[in-house]
Amino acid sequence: MLGSFLTDLLQRALTALEGTEAQYALCGGIAMILSGRDRSTRDLDVLVTVDSAQLDRLKEELRAQGFAHHDRADRHQLDDVLLLRFWLPIGTTGLSASLDVQLAQSGFSRQVVANARKESLVGHEIALATPEDLILLKLCAYRPVDRADAIELAQLHRDNLDRDYLLARARELAVADRLSEVLA
Repeated sequence: MLGSFLTDLLQRALTALEGTEAQYALCGGIAMILSGRDRSTRDLDVLVTVDSAQLDRLKEELRAQGFAHHDRADRHQLDDVLLLRFWLPIGTTGLSASLDVQLAQSGFSRQVVANARKESLVGHEIALATPEDLILLKLCAYRPVDRADAIELAQLHRDNLDRDYLLARARELAVADRLSEVLA
């Protein structure tokens, strides 16, 4: 399912998150894999709701787990999400993997965190974004890989999707046309 470097990245990130009171939801490529989509990824995306004190604590915990972060260089505002990028060296290869901590600032991103379902993985209880919220996140981004992810997730979970929630949120997010395309 997950390669050894992604498993290590995930375990370190989860250990850091457990050291804070941050509420979070795994999203992005790893969440897609854990939700049944066979795909590759080289990073970990975590959507978090934190106050400034919790964010400072999370940064400390991540650094204690071996992550590097340069606040001025690795801080990006993307639409309604503030992205903080952390880096983890992979052994002695000179390569690194990234952890993108996305600070939930909108009502929708906070709802994604609140809706996250709990699962056990790699010795931790994780919070994973629901298939519906992953589809909606993918519809908002809508790069070719996001479109493909949304289509496959909709197919994988077609019998269990909360279509009323999907449609209502897609309308609020102005992506209802994309949702119709994906569900077709």
